Amino acid sequence: MKPLPLDIFLQAANDLELSKYKFLAAIKDAGKFLHKNRLYPDLAELINIYSLLNDLINKKAALIDQLPAKLSGFDLKNKKAIYEKEELPEDKSKIVFDFINWTMPRIKEVIDEGKAIFDFIDKNMKVKEIGILPIYKKEGYFIIPDNEENTLLIYRYEMTLLPAEDEQYHTLKTKLIEAIESCDTNEVKPEDIKIDLIKRFPELPNPAVYNIYIDIAFPFIETVLPIAKRKLIRELAA
Repeated sequence: MKPLPLDIFLQAANDLELSKYKFLAAIKDAGKFLHKNRLYPDLAELINIYSLLNDLINKKAALIDQLPAKLSGFDLKNKKAIYEKEELPEDKSKIVFDFINWTMPRIKEVIDEGKAIFDFIDKNMKVKEIGILPIYKKEGYFIIPDNEENTLLIYRYEMTLLPAEDEQYHTLKTKLIEAIESCDTNEVKPEDIKIDLIKRFPELPNPAVYNIYIDIAFPFIETVLPIAKRKLIRELAA
């Protein structure tokens, strides 16, 4: 997907038609990727943009009263609007906010389509521990198929806490250990893979190992792996 530049919301004050053209082109491009069942990183980016714009609309009255300043940019990471002291004329401010209101249902439509794909895959994906789990589960391995490539992939993972502005959330670092190509996953025993991992990597003598199973074919990097990581995080944090 082509990036949805946040500058187009500001540029609407000077050229509304151009901003609409750029926005519709970006949303159309996002739809093309979703129709190919490719979710990431585009879905996450759209969700962040929608959240930022929604917060901006909800705080509009307070911002006008407390910050009579020019809207000059966005901080997507912290979901904040950036203002300058120069006052933005009321008519141009209205154009910007009207444009944001016009874009939001169109962004949400694409997000809802992406979430439907996400939910379908999440529902059809199973996570099962292999053998007895250790007390320490923040490091270990998981096994997952890439059904489009008929390959079984083995990853090492480490779960960490990532600090944000108001809270902390879990993230999963992964490293590909091995790819077993032209693989009939029904003939490969996860228990045998676990034994082999213990022999190869003695620094984890009793690792947590998970088998992530899905029998439908979707793009692996853009869809299956990100959803699997989120699902495994929920399992580890439970």
